[in-house]
Amino acid sequence: MRPAARDGSSPPIDIERTTKGAVPAIRFAYKSGPMRIINNGYTAARVNYPPGNGHFLIVGDARYELTQFHLHHHPSEEDVHGRPFAMAAHLMHASKDGKVAGVTVLLKVGTANATVQRLWDHVPARAGAEHEIAGVEIDPSGLLPRELGYYMYAGSQAAQPCTEGVTWLVLKTPAEIPLTAIEAFGKLYP
Repeated sequence: MRPAARDGSSPPIDIERTTKGAVPAIRFAYKSGPMRIINNGYTAARVNYPPGNGHFLIVGDARYELTQFHLHHHPSEEDVHGRPFAMAAHLMHASKDGKVAGVTVLLKVGTANATVQRLWDHVPARAGAEHEIAGVEIDPSGLLPRELGYYMYAGSQAAQPCTEGVTWLVLKTPAEIPLTAIEAFGKLYP
């Protein structure tokens, strides 16, 4: 891991040494639904989901419901073999018994992404209250790459409420987003 940043924030996780082992298969059961978006001052594009929303991450026999997803700008909070990524999406989930699972989708410069574009089209320019965008739906599966191989580690959330005991699944295959989206996020959060 790298030393703490100058601002005192947590250093990113660098997945440099891995141990091969049997990990449970993962599956995403997401669908399109209303977009409830907030600029909370930390990330411009946080989309929240109420309990009972029907979006699920299935890890082996465990089932977690999507609670929110948000984006992080460079440096990403997770590096792989010392390689940072331009951005990352964190999709946060909770099980009925209170366990938390986070999925990291590493994002690299590439082709347009309709889900990211929909976020940018509706993101509040200033921090403030959550807004439900009337008549606009978003499907979080649009953030996922085709290949779902992953690294797994136990950690915590780097943002409030800094929940500990989070199972993190870092997808090995990055998804692509255009450079313009990365630059737009960077302007909001330099």
